[in-house]
Amino acid sequence: MTNTQRQRQHPLRDAADHALDLVETPRAVAKQHDDEHAPFVADPRQYRCDPAAIAFQMTVGRQDRHFDVLRFQRCAPVSKMCVLAGVAGSHSYSLSYKLIPRVNAMKLLHIDSSVLGPHSVSRQVSAAIVDRLRQATPGLEVAYRDLTSTPLAHLSGSHLAAGQGAVPEAALQQDLAAGQAVLDEFLAADIVVLGAPMYNFTIPSQLKAWIDRILVAGKTFKYGAQGAEGLAGNKRVIIAISRGGFYGAGTPAAVGEHLETYLRWVFGFIGVTNPEFISADGIQIGPEHREKALAGALQAATNLHAA
Repeated sequence: MTNTQRQRQHPLRDAADHALDLVETPRAVAKQHDDEHAPFVADPRQYRCDPAAIAFQMTVGRQDRHFDVLRFQRCAPVSKMCVLAGVAGSHSYSLSYKLIPRVNAMKLLHIDSSVLGPHSVSRQVSAAIVDRLRQATPGLEVAYRDLTSTPLAHLSGSHLAAGQGAVPEAALQQDLAAGQAVLDEFLAADIVVLGAPMYNFTIPSQLKAWIDRILVAGKTFKYGAQGAEGLAGNKRVIIAISRGGFYGAGTPAAVGEHLETYLRWVFGFIGVTNPEFISADGIQIGPEHREKALAGALQAATNLHAA
C-alpha cells in the first residue's frame, strides 16, 4: 500500500475530503487518539441541517511539532456541534478545537393597527423602524401582521369559557386557533415593532383585540406571592405612535393621554419595563405640523441602535 493510499484511508484525511458531511455528534466521543486508524469522528448524517451556521477551528499537533490550524464553516442543528476535518501524516497526534457557538437568527414581529393604510403616519414610522433594524441586523427574520386587514375578534364570554376548559363551539374554534397563532408569534419574537395611532385618546380597538390575545396568564405573566410577574421581559419593544394633538407632560391635554401611558403599562405588566417610543405629535393641527412631526419621527427611527 502506498503512503498516499494510507493517507487517503486515514479517518481524519477522509474527514477533510468530506468536511461538509461530517458533524460531531451530541454524544461523547474520544477526545484524543494516538492510533492513526482509531475512529475519531462519527457520521450522524441524520442531523443535517438548518441554515444557521457556526465556525469551527481545529488545531492538529503532530509528533514532528508541526501544527495545522483548520477553519471550517457549516450549518449545525444544535449549538455545540461542529464540522470536523483534519490532516494525517503522523502516527501520533493531538487535537484541540475551538467552537464559536451557533447564533440563531433574531426574529422581529412587525404589527400595524392604523385603519388609514398608506396614509397612516404610524405605519410609515413603524416601517422605517423595521427598515433600520433590517439594515443593522444581518439575517433578521421579520414577520408582519396587519390588524386591520386580518382583524381579531374581540373577547367574549365564550372565549373566556374556552380558556377555562369548556369545549368551544365549532364556530369559535377557528378564532381560538388564530388567537393561539398570535400568541405564538409574539412569544417567538426577539423584537416587537408596533405602529399605534391615537383614536379618541387611546389605542385602536383592533390593537386592543391583539393585546387581549397576548396577555395570557401562564404565558406572558403569572401571579405569585408578590403579585403579578411578567414573563416576556426578554423582548425589545419599539412603538411608533401618532397623535393628532399635543399630550406631553404639562400640556392641558396630558390628562387625556391614554395611548403611550396605556401601552407602557401593558408591556411593563408582562415584563417589558423599558419599551421605546417614537412619536409624531400634532399631525392634525395642520399640514406643516404633520410634515414636521413625520420627519422628526422618521429621523428618530433612522437613529435607532441596532438590535
